[in-house]
Amino acid sequence: MIGYPIAVTFLIVCYIVLSKYFMKHLNSFEIGREYFREQYKKLGKMGPEEKWVFGIFISCILLWFSRADIDLGVFKIHGWANLFKVPKFVDDSFVALTAAMLLFLIQVRVRKEVPF
Repeated sequence: MIGYPIAVTFLIVCYIVLSKYFMKHLNSFEIGREYFREQYKKLGKMGPEEKWVFGIFISCILLWFSRADIDLGVFKIHGWANLFKVPKFVDDSFVALTAAMLLFLIQVRVRKEVPF
């Protein structure tokens, strides 16, 4: 409870600083939808690396949601953590660390431009 007044005070101070000092020229700066469409077109297609990251991210989310048992009243959907001998040892951090390890280990393609 001690940190709450400090957090509220800093929130008010940050709002004042951002609104007074950094938002002076906001009225003269307008960006329309066309600007964002152009920037989106400049991105191009997703590369293989981006597809791998997207796939690992979606897999991580699905594994987080399906780890524990889901009780629907009429029937029960068993989670994948029950496949282990001791399901309580498998938690959300296991999924996160596995996904992070995969992101570091999977090599999509070798870049020839790097000199080392």
